Amino acid sequence: MFGLKPKTVHYWYKEEISDYRKDIAAGNWGEKKIQVIDKSSGEVIKEKPVPIAKAENFGSHMTIDEKQIGKKMYTIMTNAQSGKIALLAQTMKPEELKQVMEHYLSQVLEEVNRSAVT
Repeated sequence: MFGLKPKTVHYWYKEEISDYRKDIAAGNWGEKKIQVIDKSSGEVIKEKPVPIAKAENFGSHMTIDEKQIGKKMYTIMTNAQSGKIALLAQTMKPEELKQVMEHYLSQVLEEVNRSAVT
């Protein structure tokens, strides 16, 4: 990417751009998950990670994309104006993305609903 070594990009993201160190120190890293529930039994059969869900990075101009990271597929929502990642979730299923939005980004949904009404 732009002639940069992958290790350099990884370092910049981990140490400079993201809140990784702050989240590790606070015990917040890896706590957000999507629960896949068996419809017949109601039991949680699988959990998928949501590494990034940041309401403060949402804006009025968002982009959505899917990316393969390793062998897993992720949905990425990025603020087109600031370039900041607002959501990174290991799913492409609409019902699972809705779960993420309702559980971790409910204030964003409320703001979107309010602005849609006016």
